[in-house]
Amino acid sequence: MDIPIHSASCSDLIKLCGRAIRVKLITKKCVVGNLYTVDPESKSIVIVECRNDQPENLVLIPGESIMNAELLSDDEINESESCAKPSLALDRQLANMFRAHTENVQDNKETPEERKKKIEEILQKGRVRYDIDAESSIIVGAVKIKNPYTKETCISTNNIALSRITKLLESVFQ
Repeated sequence: MDIPIHSASCSDLIKLCGRAIRVKLITKKCVVGNLYTVDPESKSIVIVECRNDQPENLVLIPGESIMNAELLSDDEINESESCAKPSLALDRQLANMFRAHTENVQDNKETPEERKKKIEEILQKGRVRYDIDAESSIIVGAVKIKNPYTKETCISTNNIALSRITKLLESVFQ
């Protein structure tokens, strides 16, 4: 499936984080890996190349050098040596690649389902629009809050929105 990198909205692109993609460059070279993030202005992307389902290399691809991009099928993922099948474990690894660990989820007395419900209640009370995707992640504008629903599992290409949502989560789960 083709990904309209240059014309897609930020929220559409953020939903693709962690998915296995193939990017064709204007040089005709292809880069395969899992999408880590997208810059909403320049449409530059960062791909994580994986080996044995473990993140290994980061590849920054400037937006102006991208000809097109496409999601890989399950068969293509299985044949590839540089991408991993999307999974909760991979999502956690990608979400925590560059974040300082300030909270130990195991020490938290609430279950992920309880945290998710609490976040939804706060968003509804504040009349903030949100969606739940197929992976049960909460999508608030350009921010995706993944299971186990902590500030460490928030993903976004928009730093301002990400900062606001992480502050909200900090205040809710003190």
